[in-house]
Amino acid sequence: MKIFTKLNSFLILTGIVISSLTIKAQDKLLTKEELGKKITYFKMGAALHEAQEVYIFDLSNNKLLDLPEGIGKLSKIQIFILNGNNLSALIPETEKLVNLQKINLMMNQFTSFPVLLCKLTNLKEVYLDQNQITSFPPEIENLQNLHTISISGNLIEKLPPQIGKLVNLSDLIMPYNKLIALPAEIGELIKLNRLILRENKLVALPAEIGKLSELTELILSKNQISSITPEIGKLSNLKKLDLSGNKLTTLPSEIGNLTGLEKLNLAGNLIPSEEQQKITKLLPNCIVKFE
Repeated sequence: MKIFTKLNSFLILTGIVISSLTIKAQDKLLTKEELGKKITYFKMGAALHEAQEVYIFDLSNNKLLDLPEGIGKLSKIQIFILNGNNLSALIPETEKLVNLQKINLMMNQFTSFPVLLCKLTNLKEVYLDQNQITSFPPEIENLQNLHTISISGNLIEKLPPQIGKLVNLSDLIMPYNKLIALPAEIGELIKLNRLILRENKLVALPAEIGKLSELTELILSKNQISSITPEIGKLSNLKKLDLSGNKLTTLPSEIGNLTGLEKLNLAGNLIPSEEQQKITKLLPNCIVKFE
C-alpha cells in the first residue's frame, strides 16, 4: 500500500497522471457503423432530458444566433449538425464536447475558423462551407485526428504553415475561395487523398506538391496557373487531374510518369495543337480533354 501511495504521489508531482475523464472520453468514441444505429435528437429539451443518450444532435435550420445554454451537458455528442443557422461564434461551453468527431457548420456567419474547435482533438470531420471565413488559426495544428476539412465558398487567401501538422488529413476541400498560393508545408500531408481547389486565385504550385504520394484526385480548375512544377510527376497514385480554365501553354514531360492517371482535363487553356499531341503521347492510357 505504501509503495502504491508513493508511486501515485510521484506521478501526481511529475504531471504524469492521466485523468480518468480523458480516458473515459477516448473510450466513448463510436465507429460510423455504431453511430448509424443511434437516434438523432432535434430538440434541446429532449436532449437535456436524456443527456447520456445523445450521440447525434441536429439543430440545423433553426435561425440560431448562439448555441443554447447547457450544450456542455451533452458531453457524449459525437456528431453535431448546425448548418443553416446564423452563428458567428461558438460559446465557451462548446469545448466540453470532448467526444465530438464531426461538426457541420455550413451556411452560417463565421468570419474566422472557430478557435474553440481546435480544443476538440477527437474531431475527424469539419464542414464550414458557405461562411465568410478569411483565415485558419495556427491552433489548427492541434486537430491531429482530422481527416476531412470542407470549407468551400469562403474568403480564405492563404493556408497557415501549421496545416502541415494535420498528418491524418485525407480530404482538403476548398473550392471557391481566394487562395493565392499554397505553403510548402502542404507537402507534409502525407495521407492526403483529395485536394479540391477549384476557382481560387492560384498562379502556381509549390514543388512540395510532389510529396503527396497518396493523392488520387487533384482539382485545380478555374485558377490562374500558367505553369506546372515537374514535381507533379511524382504523384504516383493520381487518377484524376483537372487543370481546365487556367493559363497553361504546356505541361512538363514528367507528366508522363503518371501511369495511373485516368482523366486529365485541360479544356480552356492555351495549349497549341503540337503540344496537345505531345501530351497525348505521354499519357497513352489516359482520357485527355482539351476542349
